[in-house]
Amino acid sequence: NIKVSEKTLNYDKQSIETLIKWLKVHKPDHLNIWNWVSSGRDTFLEFLKYKQEVGGDKKKWSDGSCQTSYRRVRSFFNFISEKIEGFPKQLLNKLPVAQPKVKIETFSSMDIRMILEFLEEHKSEPTWEWFVPIFKVLLETGMRVSEVVQMKIRDIDINEQKISILGKGNKRRNIYFRSKGVWDIICSQIYNENGKIRTDTEWVFWYKHKNTSYGKSYLVEKKDKRFRSDGVIKKTKTMIRLLNLDDSLSTHDTRRYFITEMLKKTGGNIPLVAQLVGHSSWDLVKRYTKNVVDANTEVNIGMFD
Repeated sequence: NIKVSEKTLNYDKQSIETLIKWLKVHKPDHLNIWNWVSSGRDTFLEFLKYKQEVGGDKKKWSDGSCQTSYRRVRSFFNFISEKIEGFPKQLLNKLPVAQPKVKIETFSSMDIRMILEFLEEHKSEPTWEWFVPIFKVLLETGMRVSEVVQMKIRDIDINEQKISILGKGNKRRNIYFRSKGVWDIICSQIYNENGKIRTDTEWVFWYKHKNTSYGKSYLVEKKDKRFRSDGVIKKTKTMIRLLNLDDSLSTHDTRRYFITEMLKKTGGNIPLVAQLVGHSSWDLVKRYTKNVVDANTEVNIGMFD
């Protein structure tokens, strides 16, 4: 009874079309699905190996790209077995496709100190003013970038200081703004200068920033638009490079940082943290528990104290 989104269908279609394109050149006989019965498993592994060693249209595939392709194509062949009599079930199941390594490393305490100092120093600068509150909300809540920029004023529960959002996979969850700092940010966005709830825009973070030209700054504001995820992601990368931090760090590391710090703060409450970040499975959050060492954790014997 779960409706598959149009986005998911498009990605499924692209995966199958990518495979077909490769088959036309390298294994044209396997454009006939019945040839997959005897050698389809080996053919698909050959396809993935090619994509990793030679490359796709733009670059070589990572383990993650291979796993995504495998999951979608495997589902397609399972679908075929349900629709075509005599076609074997689970033809591509349990192939030895490498699992991508899940990154759990994130900002260090020194990284965060430098970032917080940067945000404070640049909070009033025209080119950074719009970015600072968005990034602070990312750090404080563990929300995805897309979730933050899509927040709507009407969804804010003022009494409970929370918002109900529809996250990844169409899963609904509550995000709480109970720390004073983050609630002040939300209030500054949803109330107008007269202290009333805004009705001139539906977005919490509507499109509003300052441009600089010939030494003078001017406001660009479109209340019917919101900020885009890619704009926040690009700006985060600029900040990371200005601070000479590890270039592999990204906006998504705010979620990893939130998970790690909340596990420390809650004494390793995996179910709660999984609920806050929108993970239906606890397994991913469990991987962060190896980093849960706080100031009160005994980590030395203490025999020389």
